[in-house]
Amino acid sequence: MGNQKKDILSSVHNALSILNLFSPQTLELGLSEIAKKTGFNKSSVHRLLTTLSEEGFVTKNPETRRYRLGLTLLQLSGVALSHFEIHQAAKNELEELAEKTGETAHLGIIENGEVIYLYKAESKRPIKLTSVIGKSNPAHCTGIGKIILAYQPRIAEAVIERGLFKCGPTSITDPEEFLHELKRINQQGFVVCIDDTYQGVVSIAVPLRNFTGEVVAGISIVGHKHHMDQLKIADCIRHVVKAGLTISANLGYYPESSWARLSVTN
Repeated sequence: MGNQKKDILSSVHNALSILNLFSPQTLELGLSEIAKKTGFNKSSVHRLLTTLSEEGFVTKNPETRRYRLGLTLLQLSGVALSHFEIHQAAKNELEELAEKTGETAHLGIIENGEVIYLYKAESKRPIKLTSVIGKSNPAHCTGIGKIILAYQPRIAEAVIERGLFKCGPTSITDPEEFLHELKRINQQGFVVCIDDTYQGVVSIAVPLRNFTGEVVAGISIVGHKHHMDQLKIADCIRHVVKAGLTISANLGYYPESSWARLSVTN
């Protein structure tokens, strides 16, 4: 088992070594050139290129018979750039949100049914949670997860299929009840989670939309329940909604109806 793992890691390392040979100055490379530059034998290079080609990481120019980077890398770079754009659009607003509310503010997305945190603005009284940048929490029992799932039904279906396990005291584990909850959140435009992920913790989240109107991420504030009474929660909702509108505008989205009314009436 140990040798098999080492072989896999070696193959991954070798494949990455090949991909790193390409640059704006070196758009195409032949098999012999790659073997010479990497020091790998030609049969190994051919095997690696075949695998990379099957996955779309490289493609072979039929005229020159040389290799170039494939569309899969372009797609991955688009995802990375999208996350970077969201991070840049949200950072200042999250810092201000944490300052205004006195609570910790988060920016997150959903990947593989989990909430991945892209940014975290600590408050003056930080709450000890497992919300670490780059780490994940279950999507079905977090504010950011629920607000994104409420507008992404296909992802919600996948999350439900994986199973709604218990996180905190109020976590919903029944699929029908969870779908009803997502419908309510969709109509409301924000979500308040109390004791959902952890006992004694309140999370308030809103969605972030890009220029097409698609919900691509979410932001939230998280605080202790003992100092989050109804008046405090109502005040925090106003601040989180306003921050969400501003960040979405930074991403090119301008609300038409419900969000605009929510921000004005509150």
